[in-house]
Parts: sequence; C-alpha cells; structure tokens
Amino acid sequence: MLPNFLGIGAQRCGTSWLYECLRVHPEIYMPKIKELNFFSDIGSNNFSKGINWYKSFFINSYGHKMRGEITPEYLLDDKAPHRIKKILKDVKLIIIVRNPINRAISSYGKGLREGHWNCSFESFLDNNIDYCIDRGFYFRQIRRYLNIFPENRLIIKVYEDIEKDSLSFLKDIYTFLCVDSNFVPSVINNKFNV
Repeated sequence: MLPNFLGIGAQRCGTSWLYECLRVHPEIYMPKIKELNFFSDIGSNNFSKGINWYKSFFINSYGHKMRGEITPEYLLDDKAPHRIKKILKDVKLIIIVRNPINRAISSYGKGLREGHWNCSFESFLDNNIDYCIDRGFYFRQIRRYLNIFPENRLIIKVYEDIEKDSLSFLKDIYTFLCVDSNFVPSVINNKFNV
C-alpha cells in the first residue's frame, strides 16, 4: 500500500501539529516517523532506497480509509512534484503556509536551539537568504504543484488559522480527505516542535 495523501509543507508552519492530529484519527494511518523524505533530495537520498523501502512504512495501513505522511521538504524540492505524480497519481496534497516573516523567525529560533548557528538574526538573514527568505515565497513552490496536479487535489491552509480556530482548521482538512470531520483529536490543543 502507498499513501493517498501527503502533507508537503511548508517548514515551520504547523506540520508537526497536523501530523499528530491526523495520526490519532481512526480513519487515517500515519507512519510512526513524521518525515520520510522519500520524494525529496533535500537532506536525504531516500528516493534511491526504492519504492519497497517507502512501502514498508505503510504495511500496517490496511483498514484505514486514508494513508499519508508529512514531509515539508516536498514543497521545496523541484524534483518532488514529478516524482510524486509518477508514483502517487491521484494523491491529495496538504499545504500549510505562514506569514513569511514569522516563518523565518521561527526557523532562526529552531536553529539556535538546536545549535546549528550562533549569530544575530540580522547576520542569519545576511548569510542564509535562501534558507530564510526564499522559503517564504510560497507561490513559487506551490506553482510547481499546480502545473502538475489539478487544483482540487490540493488544499492550502494558513498556519495563523490554527491559533484562531484549530477545530475548524482540522475539519477543513478532514473534509478534504473525506474522513469523519466531527472527530476531535485529543492532542488538538497540544504544541509540537515549538
């Protein structure tokens, strides 16, 4: 079995929270690992491991209406849309975007906590334009998918709406995935990967 939906990004936009909310839904199967990073070459070479490696994460998905995984790098990688379309022809795609400035600040903060850099935010911006700024140009990234997939295969949500009304945010995604939209996950108010 292969997934019939993917969360493809963006980074620092609530994908960890979404993963946790989706994996407790009784009609949805999610692997125990959030980011399989199969279709992207950013940060891995998992695609070279082959389709059987990828399928192995979905062995226990029988009986679930929807099967999916979330890897934010899929939105960034030029190769990912073509690979996804070739292997998962009718897949549904979930995209979450966030105010680009807040996304960049969150990315900077995460890197500080994890020890990837030790510099001021200004210095970080000067030396990491692609990592910080370019990742906030969502239309460039989304356009790659719209050129390959029909619009009705994508749902685009805004991170800030999670804080406003997380249940409504999830209901939209559940409806898009054609699963019970009245399900309320026990983790809905939890924060993940803060």
